[in-house]
Amino acid sequence: AFGHKAEASIYSSDLFSLAGTIILWVLWPSFQSAVAGTEEKQMLAAANTFLSLCSSTLAFAIVSRFLNGGSRFNVVHLQPTRS
Repeated sequence: AFGHKAEASIYSSDLFSLAGTIILWVLWPSFQSAVAGTEEKQMLAAANTFLSLCSSTLAFAIVSRFLNGGSRFNVVHLQPTRS
């Protein structure tokens, strides 16, 4: 249920979520480009992946601010919800 205390943000889960996000940001472009073939294609794949990560982060920040009524963005919006 929305607003239930079990759905509240917990510092440790937010910290682990942030750590996982940073690890993905660092490793995902190289993981994606490993199977691209030539060195030129690998660099292009890494650049495209980094660009998509940046654009999705920017979109998250904009939508989160919109959902909060123009105030700061909320990291809880990034975390998946449980049903």
